[in-house]
Amino acid sequence: MIGHTIARLGCVLVGHVYPLYRTFKACRVIDEGDSPGRSRHAREEDQNRVLFFWAVHGLFTFAEFWLDLVMFLIPLYYEAKILLILWLVHDNFAGAKFVFVNLVEEALVTHEADIDRSLEVVRAESKRGFSRLLGGAASGIATLGAMALQRSHEMMLEKLAAPNPPKEAREGGRFTEVVSDQEQEEEEEEGHGARRRLRRRSPAAGKRST
Repeated sequence: MIGHTIARLGCVLVGHVYPLYRTFKACRVIDEGDSPGRSRHAREEDQNRVLFFWAVHGLFTFAEFWLDLVMFLIPLYYEAKILLILWLVHDNFAGAKFVFVNLVEEALVTHEADIDRSLEVVRAESKRGFSRLLGGAASGIATLGAMALQRSHEMMLEKLAAPNPPKEAREGGRFTEVVSDQEQEEEEEEGHGARRRLRRRSPAAGKRST
């Protein structure tokens, strides 16, 4: 028995790397002169064989997810899985074509109309859901913008309605009096008057002293 790691490596090599190269060979455009021994029908068969494999491989991958949860307890499970993938992909067996034509294609043809209707419903619901999501996002952005404009308008009205600032302003951590130009002129005039009165008194005081 081989281990889980070696089995996974073998499944990747047989089920992904080798089919990838076969897909490259099948999809490569080859002129008639480059391959005189192969006709157009043969090349179309190669492409169909690759398409059959990838279709069956998708179904196999979906089933493998659930089978690996319990089937790993069965002896030689991993070896059997590698052999199954090899049977599906190799040209000598054409197992993918057999599974697709006899199982997958028959089931899809039977339920093709129902599947198409279901896909249309899902597509339509997805479009409506996406449209509702965009509409809700646009409405939310518009609401936030209106609230911001209203708040800025209210702040402007509050500034206009606020009383005049006091005659004291803070400068360097202390309050200094803000004096108007008229008050400054009055103070200057009072200072000039006091100096004139002092000059007038000084001569009188000198006469008395003599």
